[in-house]
Amino acid sequence: MNIVVHRLKEREKELHCIYHVEELLDNDALTIEEMLGSLLTVIPMGWQYPGVCEVKICYEDLEVQSEGYLETEWIQHADLVIDNSISGYIKVCYTSLIRLFRGSQFLEEEQKLLQLIAERVSACIFHRKLKTSLDFLKAHAENDKIPADLNPVLKSSGDMHWKWRLRMALSIAEKTNLEKYGITAIYLIGSTKDATARPGSDLDLLVHFHGNDHQKQLLISWMEGWSYALAEYNYAQTGYRSDHMIDLHIITDENVEKPNSYGALIFSSESPARLLKGARPERKS
Repeated sequence: MNIVVHRLKEREKELHCIYHVEELLDNDALTIEEMLGSLLTVIPMGWQYPGVCEVKICYEDLEVQSEGYLETEWIQHADLVIDNSISGYIKVCYTSLIRLFRGSQFLEEEQKLLQLIAERVSACIFHRKLKTSLDFLKAHAENDKIPADLNPVLKSSGDMHWKWRLRMALSIAEKTNLEKYGITAIYLIGSTKDATARPGSDLDLLVHFHGNDHQKQLLISWMEGWSYALAEYNYAQTGYRSDHMIDLHIITDENVEKPNSYGALIFSSESPARLLKGARPERKS
């Protein structure tokens, strides 16, 4: 019964928070900066421990944060995605430890709440930009200057695809035990590194491997798990269905010395592989 009551109270806080967020977003009298600043005091209402909950919001060149904001190990993050481009983020953190639940201070519902708030804020900003664009087009005066805050909307492409892939590549590298899998280094190559990834693009990882056959099979299985999970996430976000997401290229010391192999990308002068974890070998003369 205590658990049920606790969950109901947390749900009540979430709904209270969402209500006040919607109130702010519907207030056209507020500038975007004023709206984001007001959200700093509203967002903590939905979290378990509002007394130690601090918020930071970044949108393009605007950056606002609560007075006691301090990034700690207890932090949550959600992107502001506007017109298919990542234009900022919202971060929520606890400045001190209250109580851990399954290794985290945050509830699963709190991450969902933060994602919902980020989506609502993103939609609000996009609608404001769209309205500004339409108002300008209606004026259609040839000599009028384009408003300074009028950024392009409805672009044919955005940067969210390569940015979230990059974040995932960094996360995979961080969580990969190099010694366990016999890895010298992990690199990023391809469209994600070049910031040109599209909805159907793979995530190309280059792994410099020195281990045994058993370690190689463990490595392949580890990456396959990530690959299937990322493919499902990409499908949910874009509707693009693929069997896998990670294109894994395993190279050895011998491959590094061959100019026509993937290993040559480590020392490429035009488009070198990006080192994510480990050590780049010295180039032999």
